[in-house]
Amino acid sequence: MRIRVKVELLGEFRDYVGNKKVVEVEVEAGSKIIEVLEKVSKKLVERVVETARKDAFEGGSVIILKGGTGSTIDASVNDGDTISILPTISGG
Repeated sequence: MRIRVKVELLGEFRDYVGNKKVVEVEVEAGSKIIEVLEKVSKKLVERVVETARKDAFEGGSVIILKGGTGSTIDASVNDGDTISILPTISGG
């Protein structure tokens, strides 16, 4: 069974999809967030995974939300979910 998932991209991550804010994709039921992101853009996945791994011990510089709640790239998605990918914001 196929399901539809929205991916909301903020900050630098919009560059990987032609500056679109929201992309809707269709995936197999039971897919994980990383598989949804692969449908959106391979380069996006590389950047998100690279950033998450690089900064794993520093608190990370990428935030992944599923339905507004913190998540990981290994979490499963459901029909109608919205996945948000955004950089952390820092200031000084």
